[in-house]
Amino acid sequence: MRFEELSLTVGTRLNITIIGQDYKKHDCEAVIVGYFPGKTLVLTVPNKPPQVLLREGLNIEANVPMGEGVAHFSSSIEEVRDSLVTYLDLEYPAGVHLKTLRKNMRFSIDTPIEVNAHTGLGMTVNAIHGHMLDISENGARIVLEKELTKMVTKITLGVYLSNFGLERDVTVEAVVRNKAKTHPDYPECTFAYGVEFIELNPIERYFLQSFCLNHQIRKKQLLCQPE
Repeated sequence: MRFEELSLTVGTRLNITIIGQDYKKHDCEAVIVGYFPGKTLVLTVPNKPPQVLLREGLNIEANVPMGEGVAHFSSSIEEVRDSLVTYLDLEYPAGVHLKTLRKNMRFSIDTPIEVNAHTGLGMTVNAIHGHMLDISENGARIVLEKELTKMVTKITLGVYLSNFGLERDVTVEAVVRNKAKTHPDYPECTFAYGVEFIELNPIERYFLQSFCLNHQIRKKQLLCQPE
């Protein structure tokens, strides 16, 4: 794909790798100042490692964290311009490889939830309290005060979602897909899971799509990182 198809804005941060004077690879953060499609890409490197000498012809590998994956491209420095900050004029990337890591963008939220766990034997566990930490159209990351054992086949999740003018009490069925990281803000919630929503009715599905789209428009998506 072409670089301009990424629709990156001025101020977007990316990770670049440069060969230093010690012949080692050094990773540092760069910021997009602007670009002219097919002509040039301009970056600044605010925290350049001292071992790196920026010069014309120096090759650069770049990774751009995005909502659904990581974009990678190669380039080289055409010109170094020093003023109050250092600007790098790069050769415009010939192409970009986008590695998809998620099916849907995820968005950070922090809201209480109540979970009822159901077993394959038809038993329902008393309500478990916890918090939802992020959400997508098809799933979420949650932390709970009690464990969901292997006997649990699905859960009923109740949550009040409110942001950017949208609000609704949502009740959805979900299944556990993986264990996730806990959060230091909730030491009482020692169990964390990634869950996938199932059997969404049309109203809940349309609300979740609208809720996530509002976050996406405001650039609130959680960025992927290179593996």
